[in-house]
Amino acid sequence: MATTKICSIPECGKRRWARGWCEMHYQRWRAHGSPHIGAANWLPSKCAAPGCSEPPNSRYKGGDAFCNKHLLRVMKYGCVELPLRPPAAWSTCSFAGCEKKARSRSGKWCEMHYGRVYRGVSLEERIPAYSLDQDAFSAVSSAEAWLMGMIWSDGNLRKNVVSVTSKDWETLAQAEIVLGGCNLIKERDNPMRHWVLGFTSAAIASRLRGFGLHEAKSFSIGWPVSFPEKMRWHFIRGLWDGDGWASIFWRPGARTPGLRLGLCGASKALIDATSDRLTEGGIHHRRDISQRMNPLYRIIVNRQDAQEKLFRLFYGDAKSPRMKRKFEAWRDYLAIPNRGYAGRTVGNLPIEFCRSRPDLTARIPHGQADQ
Repeated sequence: MATTKICSIPECGKRRWARGWCEMHYQRWRAHGSPHIGAANWLPSKCAAPGCSEPPNSRYKGGDAFCNKHLLRVMKYGCVELPLRPPAAWSTCSFAGCEKKARSRSGKWCEMHYGRVYRGVSLEERIPAYSLDQDAFSAVSSAEAWLMGMIWSDGNLRKNVVSVTSKDWETLAQAEIVLGGCNLIKERDNPMRHWVLGFTSAAIASRLRGFGLHEAKSFSIGWPVSFPEKMRWHFIRGLWDGDGWASIFWRPGARTPGLRLGLCGASKALIDATSDRLTEGGIHHRRDISQRMNPLYRIIVNRQDAQEKLFRLFYGDAKSPRMKRKFEAWRDYLAIPNRGYAGRTVGNLPIEFCRSRPDLTARIPHGQADQ
């Protein structure tokens, strides 16, 4: 009967696998160069590199144990010290007469001339990507007050970059006209199809900061400082076009639609100041808070007389800039006589009127269109 050969390592007793050892000692020899290196003693407590106190991760070819950093150096350079390399000298722009530093150590152009080469324009003459009236907001007009409301609600300030984001391209086109600019609007690359009006101007950014605009404004922006009160309704109209709503809706079980009209914002100081102006103007409204991740403060205008008065204050000037979608819904609703039709709640539209309007016929509840 054949006898089973065992490992040659004393006190092992396992079946021999190769080279006179069991599989465990054989694999240790392959990995570390010795079958006697075990789990408890195969790595020391410190890296073998001089002055390094990091714990080692592995041995190099079964020899010294190194941490990750020094192991990679030994594998790449053969030593634990990085080889000394003389730093490459920074060159200047190769364009004649330009003494600016090149954009990289191996680059040929400075940042300015590289941008011109990238866009394929002449190196001699700068072609601006957009134009802008640098005197904007120096004397606040009604249109500029409206645009300030848009910036306070949907805008952003970062260093000298001012931007406004909206889904409504036509509204941003009106803002571009107010600024006397060209090519200021770009489409954002996202599925929601937002548009951004943006520009860089130290002068305009400084004026807006003087009115109280600041970076990361969402929760702390307040009413503009030293703002002419005669322009307050144009400013509030800009807030409404940015963070407000005006839309026709159907009440559950009702035969006629109603009008939703309100404004929301994350800054309590701005909503409080706006509410004070509405109260001073005799606009009846109510306040509430929508608590989700962060509190959202809202102003709701439900009374018919308040809706009509606020509409006249906002749109008394037929040439004033505005968001077309909200304006038209508000105008069409208020243009209907007998909005308190058949004794219903103020704010309802007669269903006969809805039947006469192709854009409202689809909103009539199912089963009531032919009644």
